[in-house]
Amino acid sequence: MALKKFKDIHKGETCYIFGDGPSVKWFDYNSFTNHIGFSCGKQIFHKDFDKLNIKYYTIPEPFLFYPKFLQPYKYLRNFDKLTKHLKKEMQKYNKINFFVNLSNLGFINGSNIHFIHRLLYPNHQAFSKTNIDPFSGSFYTCLTLAYHMGFKKVYLIGHDAWTIKKISSQRWFEFGKGKVKKIPKFIEDPYIKFLNNYMEIISIINTNDPINVKSISYEKFSGKNPSYLENDQLTSIKNLKIFDNYPLYNVLNDKT
Repeated sequence: MALKKFKDIHKGETCYIFGDGPSVKWFDYNSFTNHIGFSCGKQIFHKDFDKLNIKYYTIPEPFLFYPKFLQPYKYLRNFDKLTKHLKKEMQKYNKINFFVNLSNLGFINGSNIHFIHRLLYPNHQAFSKTNIDPFSGSFYTCLTLAYHMGFKKVYLIGHDAWTIKKISSQRWFEFGKGKVKKIPKFIEDPYIKFLNNYMEIISIINTNDPINVKSISYEKFSGKNPSYLENDQLTSIKNLKIFDNYPLYNVLNDKT
């Protein structure tokens, strides 16, 4: 099994896990260079991505790299231009290990491409105890791999939906600060609860409403005041125009 070679290779170490939440717009990535990083989503397009020590990148979306005419899901066909752009970026980073859903086998390849699926990981203790797919989405996938690799402490950056009571549907690459709302009722995430027994999971946030895991303010963590940057300050206009091809993203200023 491909994942066997990663078992406990970072036993006892600390890592960062970066997500696409809007809180990223407030953080200086120079604050997160001292530990290995996991990344996901559109982080590869962030202007400061190369400042981070990213060793692992998760792309668990099924069928994402299928040709458009073979796509089983309409929403993925809308992702076609963005997916091709992502694939080109991935080819530049041959020292990063990319973890991709098994369904994409044959449509993307490389010595640094590793295929993941719950059926390839049947004895996963967390999966059997919580009945949750450990590779269902980027957030769970990153945490699963960090657990599998033996990391003892994990800092979460930009995973707002799982770590902040006030949530926004927007991502860092969309325009504006987003419409923020409180979750109607907080239910503790059973998978995170399980992993908390094995790893210290800490969210770096810029609010006072943490959920699921311990938190620390960005200011206290970094010694810097959070400073907001707009999406066109965090990635190129070329990238924004490609993101804008997906109809559910509110990327360009003239769409607001």
